[in-house]
Amino acid sequence: MYFLIEYDRETKKLIQCTPYEDKEQAWKDRFELETKLTKEGKIWTEAVVFGADSLNDLKHNHSRYFNDYKGVFRRVKELGIKKRLKELEKKYQGEGIIPESSDIKSDTL
Repeated sequence: MYFLIEYDRETKKLIQCTPYEDKEQAWKDRFELETKLTKEGKIWTEAVVFGADSLNDLKHNHSRYFNDYKGVFRRVKELGIKKRLKELEKKYQGEGIIPESSDIKSDTL
């Protein structure tokens, strides 16, 4: 299964996520969308195609497109990259995106 994602990097919002069975059609639609976005001057909007077994797998592996910052931190913690987790916490706490690390329960990560 393939998914065409349209994502606004400036607002960090998913605009659309369209599933496809046909890889060629997904890529064709991506190029058409990129052409449209370019003509409209939407430089902060990206169009990407990902392959995944399911929407849940896609959300797990590419959680930033689904505004799941806790999912990103959960995956980082699973991988044991504690230094990187601290860097990301510091970066995003200032933006109000994630809670203080003391508010994140270890049993939910």
